Amino acid sequence: MFDACVVLTAHAEGGLLQKSWLSFLRARAAAIAHGLSTQAIVVLDRATPATERVASNLPCVDDGDQVIYVDEGDVGEARNRAAAIASAEWIGVLDGDDYVSESWITASVIAGRSGLGRPIIHPEWVISFGGSTVVHRQYGDDDISFRRGMLLVANPWNSCSFAHREIRAQFPYRRSDVASRGFGHEDWLWHCDTLAAGCAHRIAPGTLHCVRVKSEGSMNNDHKRQFAMPAPSRFFELP
Repeated sequence: MFDACVVLTAHAEGGLLQKSWLSFLRARAAAIAHGLSTQAIVVLDRATPATERVASNLPCVDDGDQVIYVDEGDVGEARNRAAAIASAEWIGVLDGDDYVSESWITASVIAGRSGLGRPIIHPEWVISFGGSTVVHRQYGDDDISFRRGMLLVANPWNSCSFAHREIRAQFPYRRSDVASRGFGHEDWLWHCDTLAAGCAHRIAPGTLHCVRVKSEGSMNNDHKRQFAMPAPSRFFELP
C-alpha cells in the first residue's frame, strides 16, 4: 500500500491537465525524497477528446498510477470512484487544472499522521488566479479565529484536502442536485458532514494550492448563480 494517493479529476481541461500533472510530479518527487510513496489516479468524468488525449500521454507515469473513465457528471462522485480503488493510507483530491506546492503531499501526510483522530488536512495558502486573483490563508478548526457557525454562511476551506482512507470511505462526497433540488457545493457539504461527525480539520504548514478561476464554465460559479445551498446535514441540526 502507498503512503499517499492523489486523485486528479478532469473533464475539459485539455492541455492544462498536463501542467497540473507536472505540478503533482514535483510534489511526488519531494515525497519520495522524504520516504513517502505516492500513487496517482486521474479520473476522466465525461472528458472531452482533447482531455482524454492528454491523459493518455502523461509523462512519468508509475506502475501504481491509473487513469479511469467514469460517466458521473459530478466531481464528488468522480472522487468517490477513485477513492474506492486507491491503494493508499492517505488520499488527497485535486482538480485537473490546479497546482500545488512541492511540499503539499509530504507536509499533508506528516500533519495527518501526527494529529489525533486522523484529521482532515488542508493547504495553508490558497492563490486564486485566472478570472480573478485572490490570496488567502486557511486555518484549522483548532485556531483561535475559527468559528463553527461560519459554515452556516460560508465555506472555510477550499476543495483541496487530504484525508485518511477510512475517512474517505465513511464520508463520501454527496452528489450535487442543483437543477431539481437546488443543492450544490459538494466540498462545503462534505466539510459540514465531517465536522458534525467529530472529524478535525487541520492545516499542513507551508503548503500552497493554486486554483484556476474560470471566467466561463466554472461549476462553482454556476452553483452561485443558481443560488445553490448545501444539502441537509447533521451539522445544521439544533442540539
